Amino acid sequence: MGIPKAIKVEGHDSTVVSRHIEMLYDDGRIEGFASSTMATAVKDIMIKDTSLDGHHLLAALRSDTVFAKLKSALSPSVLSVLTLKQIAFLASEVRLKAARNTLGLD
Repeated sequence: MGIPKAIKVEGHDSTVVSRHIEMLYDDGRIEGFASSTMATAVKDIMIKDTSLDGHHLLAALRSDTVFAKLKSALSPSVLSVLTLKQIAFLASEVRLKAARNTLGLD
């Protein structure tokens, strides 16, 4: 776990990265501390850890099968209007269906 820290992603605009981190925080996918000032457009999030829901989302998206299926079935325009909760739900459903197929339950 360690000391909470801000996230920087080389080669990406810090405001865009901060906004994505803020969405993950607001959705409960990461744990930490938020602060904001009148001078900034987004919250500063000091990340402490990934939540259980965050771990589940990562596990689903790390699966090559799940990620490939989502990318092939959903266009960027569709993905852009889905909430993170909806994407996480779909990823979980794809992962569950694959497990059920493996077990011969479908």
